[in-house]
Amino acid sequence: MQRLDQAVDVLEQLVTSPLRLQQSWRVRVREQLAAVCEALSEERTGTSDSWLSARAGHLQRERNRLIARVSVLAGMVSDSADVESLRQALLRVAQDVQHHAQRVSDLMYDAVAMEVGGSE
Repeated sequence: MQRLDQAVDVLEQLVTSPLRLQQSWRVRVREQLAAVCEALSEERTGTSDSWLSARAGHLQRERNRLIARVSVLAGMVSDSADVESLRQALLRVAQDVQHHAQRVSDLMYDAVAMEVGGSE
C-alpha cells in the first residue's frame, strides 16, 4: 500500500504544480499514471474469512474500475486541449484511489482483528 500512496502523492504534486512546460508535464503525468496503475495492479485483497469475502470482492471490482479510469486518463493526457478540466479529472481519480486504499487498509485491519480476536 505504501507504494500506491507514494505514487498518488507524486501524481497530486504534479497535477497541482504550476504548469511551465506543458509537454514535459504531460510526459511526467503519464509516467506517474502508469506507476499508479502498476501499484493498483499489484494490490491483493483476498481474505480467507467468509464474512469479509464480499468486501474483498467489492474492492477487487473497484480496483479494476480505477485501473480502467487511470488508463483512460493516461490516454487523454497526451490529447486533451483543456488542461484545467484534465487536472480536475486527475485530482478526482487520485482522491478516489486514496479512498480505495483506505478501504483496503480497513479490510486488512478487520481481517487481522478477527484472527487475533478483536473486541467483539
